[in-house]
Amino acid sequence: MAAVLLTARFIVPLIGYESEFEQMIQIYLYISAFSIIPELIFYAIRELLLARSHTVILNLLIFLFNFFNIAVNILLMFGLKLGIAGAAIATLLSRALMALAVFQYSRKKTRWHWKVCGDTMLMI
Repeated sequence: MAAVLLTARFIVPLIGYESEFEQMIQIYLYISAFSIIPELIFYAIRELLLARSHTVILNLLIFLFNFFNIAVNILLMFGLKLGIAGAAIATLLSRALMALAVFQYSRKKTRWHWKVCGDTMLMI
């Protein structure tokens, strides 16, 4: 996240877009950079659930939150006239809610067993 925030100002002009597009890209990157942490949380829990064969709920969540993102994009970009900042806010919101939803699902559906055998501790 810090890398995106620190380097966006210097890297975006190197791409070669017109200055009006560069400003929009930087706005989007600055806002959506905060969604990296919820996205990483989602992917970490997703891998745990995939390993335990909880595939249907994951695909359903991705499908639903993509439509949620589209709806909030339309609302913020055109309804509230936030433009590209609205798209970034919608992405941030959908990623955060998706991470929260998958976290809540994993809390209810997975059991954690953290027993440590005495023999295992002796081997360490």
